[in-house]
Amino acid sequence: MAIENRLSIEIPEAELTAAMEHVKSAREILAPYLIALTPEERMTIPKMSDGSRPFVEKVMDYVQTEPSFLPRFVPVEEMQKDWKSNKEIDSVYKSAMLLCNDLNDTMMLAGSEVYEASLAYYNSVKIAARMQAPNAKGIYEDLKVRFEGQGKKKK
Repeated sequence: MAIENRLSIEIPEAELTAAMEHVKSAREILAPYLIALTPEERMTIPKMSDGSRPFVEKVMDYVQTEPSFLPRFVPVEEMQKDWKSNKEIDSVYKSAMLLCNDLNDTMMLAGSEVYEASLAYYNSVKIAARMQAPNAKGIYEDLKVRFEGQGKKKK
């Protein structure tokens, strides 16, 4: 059974370097505007999801047409800035996520293919070690460490 080779790429070093520079540049450009939440903050703050986005959009419209209902302690200018920032950052985020997803998929497939080929090599070495082929036992002993503790559990 042949191993399916769905990926066969070699990204030129210059292109990898250029891509990394662009990612670094994007991070540097946005750094003054971005914050990092603590794990606790991430768990405790109310979150606007796809389900609540239409609600917030309606509220933002009503705040303009019916501002008398806005509590005095809620500054409308800050609401508008937050809403605008959220929409702008969301478009960058979605684009970055598409890139991240493609990077993840490509990395996963490349890893899968090389791991599958490595397993084929390992199984070949294991058979060769059983047949006492020269050098096979040492290679097998070194590689089998990866699988120790796996398999059938003894009662």
